[in-house]
Amino acid sequence: MEPISDRTISEQPVAPSPAPPAPAPPRPSAVTVAGVFLIVLGVLIGLFGLLFALVGVAFPAMRESPDLVDQLGPLPESFGTFILALGLVLLAWGVVEVLAGVFVLQRRTWARIAGIVVGVLGALAGLASSIPPATGANAAVIVISLLFLGAHVYAIWVLVRAGAWFSQP
Repeated sequence: MEPISDRTISEQPVAPSPAPPAPAPPRPSAVTVAGVFLIVLGVLIGLFGLLFALVGVAFPAMRESPDLVDQLGPLPESFGTFILALGLVLLAWGVVEVLAGVFVLQRRTWARIAGIVVGVLGALAGLASSIPPATGANAAVIVISLLFLGAHVYAIWVLVRAGAWFSQP
């Protein structure tokens, strides 16, 4: 038997290697901005939800507080349950918005749809909270509401227009 040398190995025909897969198109910067908006707004909504939930849990102890009774009058026990439920809804909304933002950045189609849905909810909330009450307008609240509205509308617009990027392999 003849020993195998480096020369005989290199002279043997080599099967062609399969072509490397085509690189995925880069993420559009608008999608990145929309994903970051969803994450930041979701964190803020989730923190407000957590705060409301904590107030709802602590409400039975706070309900009898003389300062609270002087300012708001006697409040029913069900008010605490309402605040707790509102907090849990806001917390869940915030978590869904953060998850949608994170997975939009990872090009998941379901996250695009979820981002559009939570974006619509956020835009409606921003629009509703930007309408000044009959007692007078608070400029800071209106500005924050309009920023909230604008960020959600931007995210909706980008996610609707970027459908082709999400459907590419």
